[in-house]
Amino acid sequence: MKKFGYCVLLFALAGCAKPEGGSGEVTVNPDGSTAPAASNAEGMIQGQPAKYWVDNPKAPGADVALAQVLRDKDEKLREAAAKALAARGEEAKAAVPTLVTQLKDSDNWVRKTSAQTLGKIGREAEPALPVVTEMLKDSDDGVREGAMDAIAGIGPKAREAVPTLIEATKDKNEKVRRAAIHALGEIGPVGKRCIPDVIAALKDKNLEVQKAAVEAINKIGPQTMEAIPALVVLLKDERDDLRRFAALTLSQMGSAPEREAMEPLGEALKDKDKEVRLYSARALGEIGEKAKPHAPALLQLFRTDQDAGVRNAAANALKVVDPGEAAKAGIK
Repeated sequence: MKKFGYCVLLFALAGCAKPEGGSGEVTVNPDGSTAPAASNAEGMIQGQPAKYWVDNPKAPGADVALAQVLRDKDEKLREAAAKALAARGEEAKAAVPTLVTQLKDSDNWVRKTSAQTLGKIGREAEPALPVVTEMLKDSDDGVREGAMDAIAGIGPKAREAVPTLIEATKDKNEKVRRAAIHALGEIGPVGKRCIPDVIAALKDKNLEVQKAAVEAINKIGPQTMEAIPALVVLLKDERDDLRRFAALTLSQMGSAPEREAMEPLGEALKDKDKEVRLYSARALGEIGEKAKPHAPALLQLFRTDQDAGVRNAAANALKVVDPGEAAKAGIK
């Protein structure tokens, strides 16, 4: 009997022991904060294995659970959770408190990815602003980049971060510079003090930084007219992407490019890239009748260009630039 009782006791003790390597179920507090997440694929989050949430991103409670999966040791699960949350966008706002908590995690990847995910959630991620602003001065390039992505998603309400973002436009890491310029563009006109620094970025050695600068100028709006000379220079760049971006931006500035950009835009009607030709025609149309010296080139473009979009842009521009010539050509 004693031997039997001893065996029962050992069996009971064994049943109470936690499996080796497991982390147990994670508790979700009412405010969305959590205890440490699962340490491996077998760990439980809200009563389910981590993979369950990755496979069922729209299940009740999935947003908070997926945020916790970002701390899992399984790299594939972490990446899948990040993609699932990014795809959910603003619909994943329930995950914001958990993600804010994880911005202070000891793992840089977790901090960076949590910040980037907040950026995908967008305006609903505003509660994270104080922490992500603080992260802009982090020693890790990836963490700083992630913080800027979060600020870009939050948008104009992140205007207090502008001074720090301006500093980051001069960072030695091109990814950080690009992210800073992108964030300034998303903050928009309320961050207008950044305009000189964004214009300076048009001359950056890195193509992606230059692209981000052109896009930012586009989003900041009419206050960036002083960028016209730099855009004219890019209109002659050997890289197709930059010429396209420059022509597009000039086409969205109304009649402002008249003085400094009209002649280069006329030359750009002959560009080898169809999008450059199209945007240049639009830009001349925006300038209006003052661009009349370029009416013959627009007419030639309308008659001979092989791209229908370019021909249409030339026709529309000609109707504004020289209505009489447009009528003679049968353009209505």
